[in-house]
Amino acid sequence: MTTSTILYIRSSGICLFLTAYFSLFLIASVILFTPFFKTNFEPKPVVNLEPNDFPADYDFINDYQWENTLFLNKSKINILQHTRTGLRWPTGQAGLINCSSLQEVTDLEFVAAGWTKAVYKGKFRGQPVAIKTVNLNGHEFGMCQQRQPETPFSSCYRRAAAKILKELILLTELNHENIVKVLGSCVPDAVGPVVVVTELGEPLDTVQLLQLSWEHRLRLALGVARILHHLAHSPLGSLAMNDLRRQQFVLVDGVLKLSDVDDMGISEPICHTSADCSLHKVYNTTEIPSVNCIHGLCDGYNERLNIWRAGQHFIRQFLPLRAPSSLEPQIQLLLDAYSGVNLWNTQDILSATESLLSTYSTRETLDSGNDDYRKYSDSDLPDTLDYTCSQSESRSGCVHTVNSQYQAVELCNKDIQCQAIVVAPHSVWPGHIRVVFKKGFTTPTMKMGYYLLLKPR
Repeated sequence: MTTSTILYIRSSGICLFLTAYFSLFLIASVILFTPFFKTNFEPKPVVNLEPNDFPADYDFINDYQWENTLFLNKSKINILQHTRTGLRWPTGQAGLINCSSLQEVTDLEFVAAGWTKAVYKGKFRGQPVAIKTVNLNGHEFGMCQQRQPETPFSSCYRRAAAKILKELILLTELNHENIVKVLGSCVPDAVGPVVVVTELGEPLDTVQLLQLSWEHRLRLALGVARILHHLAHSPLGSLAMNDLRRQQFVLVDGVLKLSDVDDMGISEPICHTSADCSLHKVYNTTEIPSVNCIHGLCDGYNERLNIWRAGQHFIRQFLPLRAPSSLEPQIQLLLDAYSGVNLWNTQDILSATESLLSTYSTRETLDSGNDDYRKYSDSDLPDTLDYTCSQSESRSGCVHTVNSQYQAVELCNKDIQCQAIVVAPHSVWPGHIRVVFKKGFTTPTMKMGYYLLLKPR
C-alpha cells in the first residue's frame, strides 16, 4: 500500500469521524441524543444569560489547556496549582445514573440555556432530574468557532464540555445540604455528548422572591450564609463565585441550593505584596482595607468578594422587605456585613443569621408568650365590628396580608382600635396570611378554617 493511499484512507476516516461527531452533537443540542430518550419535545429558543462576547485578545488555546486535562484526570492528580488537594475525578458510586441508564430518562423538556450549558428536565425512574449538556448555540461554543475557524468541531465541543466536567467535579467535591446533589453523569470514552445529571430545582424568580413570606426569605438568607461559609472553608480551599447571581441558585423542596458552579474560581489571587490584594475597585470605596498577601496568595480575598457579591445581587434585595420592625437593628448589622462595612467573615455572618432566625422563631410562637392572645378555632366575628384603617387592602374594613401571625399581632398592638384578629385560611400570595382587624369582640360565629385571635385587655 502506497503512502498516498494511506494518507487518503486516514483523511477519509477523519472526515467521517468529524461528520458523525457534528451530526450527533447537532441533534443532541435539540433533543439530547434522540436514541436515549423516548419523549420528543418542541425546540425552545435559546436564552443566553451572558450577552457579552469574548474580548478581542481572548486566548482560546492557552485558556483551555488546563480544562482539557480534565478529560485525562481519572487518577487523583493535582492538575491545578494553588489548591490544597487539586480537583479529583469523582469516584463512581453504586446507583448513580451513567451512560447506560441515561436512556431511562423520560418526559424530557428544555428548561434554559446559558453561555456554556443547555439544561433539560426529565424523570429518571419517577424521580425529577436536571440534565446539563453543552449548549451548541451558546456564546462559548460559537465564539470558539468564530475566533478559530480552523479549529475542529470536536475541539470546540471538548473545550465547552470541560467546563461541564469542572462543574461535575466541583459539585461532587463540595457536597453540602445547600448545593445540588449530583445523581450521575455520562462522559463517553469515544464520540458522545457529555452529560451531568443533578437533582431538579425550581429557578428563583424575582417576583416569586418578593411574594415569599419574610420568614421564608430569612431562611433563604440562612442558606446563602451557609453556602458562603462552605465555600470559604471547602476541601479545595477558599473558592470564589465569579458569577454570583440569582440565576445560580434553585429551590429544591423549598431549600435554597447552589446549582451553577462552572465559573467558580478555585484559588485566591496571586500576589507579591498586600497592595496587589486591593478590594477598592470591588467595593468602590477606599475605606475597605485590602486583605494580606501571604505566601504569594491574597488570603481571604475570595471570602470577602463572595460576601460582597451575595449582598449586592441577593441579600440586600429581599431581606429588608416587609421585615418586622423589632428586628431592624439585627437586620441592619447583616446588611452592613454584606456591604463590607463591618468586615465580618462568613462565620460571623452565619452566626448572626442563625441568631436572627432564632429570635424571629421565638417571637413567632404565640403559645410562648406573644402577649397572651387567646385563640378561637373555626371562628369569625360579624361585619358590624369592622372599621377602616390606613394601608388597608379594603375600603370596608381593616384588611392586611401579612407574612405570619406574629406580624399580625405586632400590627394589632400598634393599632388602638384593633381588639381582635380574624385569620383567613387562604391568601393571594403563597406563604402569607390574610387578616381582618376588628374593633371589638362578641360571641364568635362558626366559620370552618378561619380562626380568631383575641387581644388581651
